[in-house]
Amino acid sequence: MLDNMSLEAQIHLFRQRVQVSWDVMLDNMSLAQVIKRPTFWYHVILIMILVLAAVLRLYQNDRPFASSDHAELAAIVTFFYPRSLASLIEAPAPSWQALTSVHGMVPVLIGMVAMTLVGSIGITITEWWWNLPFVLISLMTLYAGAQFAKALGGQRAGIYAALFISVLPIHAVTSRSSGLAHVTLMALSQLLALWAVLIYSENPTRVSMRRASLAVSFALLIDLFFPILLALICAAAGLGVRHTTSFWERLARTRYLLTRPGFLLLPFMIILGNGVLMVASRLGWAFQGGVFSRLFDGSDRQIGIYGGAFWTNAVFVVGVVGLVVLVGLALAALPWLLRLDRRTLPLIWALGYLVPFVLFTRANITAYLVMGMVALSLNAALIVADLGARRSSWQAWGALGLVAVLTIFLGLRTLTIIFPLNFGSVIGAGQAQGGVFPDTGLKAAGWWLRMHTSSDDLVFGDARFEPYELWYYVRRPSLALTDAQRPEEPYARLKTAAQQPRIFLVPPDRVPLLFAYVEHAPSLLLVITDQEKPILHIYGYQPMPVAYLDVAQGNRWFDQAFGHAAAMFSLATTP
Repeated sequence: MLDNMSLEAQIHLFRQRVQVSWDVMLDNMSLAQVIKRPTFWYHVILIMILVLAAVLRLYQNDRPFASSDHAELAAIVTFFYPRSLASLIEAPAPSWQALTSVHGMVPVLIGMVAMTLVGSIGITITEWWWNLPFVLISLMTLYAGAQFAKALGGQRAGIYAALFISVLPIHAVTSRSSGLAHVTLMALSQLLALWAVLIYSENPTRVSMRRASLAVSFALLIDLFFPILLALICAAAGLGVRHTTSFWERLARTRYLLTRPGFLLLPFMIILGNGVLMVASRLGWAFQGGVFSRLFDGSDRQIGIYGGAFWTNAVFVVGVVGLVVLVGLALAALPWLLRLDRRTLPLIWALGYLVPFVLFTRANITAYLVMGMVALSLNAALIVADLGARRSSWQAWGALGLVAVLTIFLGLRTLTIIFPLNFGSVIGAGQAQGGVFPDTGLKAAGWWLRMHTSSDDLVFGDARFEPYELWYYVRRPSLALTDAQRPEEPYARLKTAAQQPRIFLVPPDRVPLLFAYVEHAPSLLLVITDQEKPILHIYGYQPMPVAYLDVAQGNRWFDQAFGHAAAMFSLATTP
């Protein structure tokens, strides 16, 4: 038929067919039909929650690194950056040593790849860019948590899970810092590993086995407490076993699933490799001993019941009301645990990472509570969703009340843990690492020192300045302490130091300590001010008049001089 038609007629027929197909598609994709789809509002609400979470994690996240914990990843990446093929194995900074970090190689590799991309397209590398990749990864935890809870308890549980994690104070604040990336990465990798193992146990196909093996292997590259993770993997596999009520049959099936070569081989190789790395570190062959070495550098206490210290730490990270509600909802999940219901997996995860902090904890250990608190949030979402799905109206209203109370009190504590705010003892006070702290002046000092002093000058750092942040900003040899217990500790080292510093970084309130311990009194070289208030003094032995530098201006000059890739990843100390 088409052979007998003119070209113009064939084009006209084609247009008619396209128009009909387009009209049919529009009819099927009308706005009303899209809105009526069960998943439409789920994704709309989920996107809104992700936006809220992104704002909390990105607002004022461009400030200088406030501590060595904040600067650690950036310092490791810039020091061990592979500048050439030779730098991979040669001194002074063989790049492979970056992979020996006690916080795992994954955060370092992410930072290295991300900043290489940022620098290669000409963007100035600032603290905001260091933090951004890990903020985005933390948002993946929200999405993965929502999908996990949805799979276990329905769409309502998924929404609640994303909402609770978005305003979970300790997750929000640690997500803001690249230096704490290993903590939020642990939470994400554990969630993915446990979920993948549960799916594998319920449906043991080759595909699910490989996915579970990869997920567990990824977690082992980050996790600092891998024996706990391995125990949780066994629990997840046991919960997924179906068609039996016998404990021993469930145990036998779990052992079979977890010892299949297709699942076990890759995680075993990673465990073996991490063990070899730890031994190499103990022999002095490696910069650090990888994630396993943290097992030997943990709590300084003997085993016991440290309920008071745990309560203090837990209240700090989620607030009094948040902790009481989360624990209460955990108790409500105990019947699921007794029935070995698959929905009890978040509760088991929470117990696995919270009970050790009762038995071995010490004061001010807060960041590592992220895993347990994320798990409690997932459990809370499942319990509240289950309560709201019941026919009784008072139970539905009670569920909404719990959602409102938990969201409000967690959200308010999130604001006070990130920003210097105080809403009272009920909400909770005190900032955690990752929060917005006053500028110490070190970044501005770094610009001045790299422009006005020799690269060989030894720099002394007050207790507020630790080796990682001194390297990142100053790029000079330094005399500094990590985790000094008393302000005078670094100054006391001046009495016994083999080489005396040429430069001294001293906050105004610590100047008397400097002159009490230094052998020869240095001269004041620079005063760094914030809104005309001195925040940092630089002393030295160079004959020059005292200068004054506004901290904001010094920070801008640092980014202009040293923020481009060539300077950022160079061991050289001048622009």
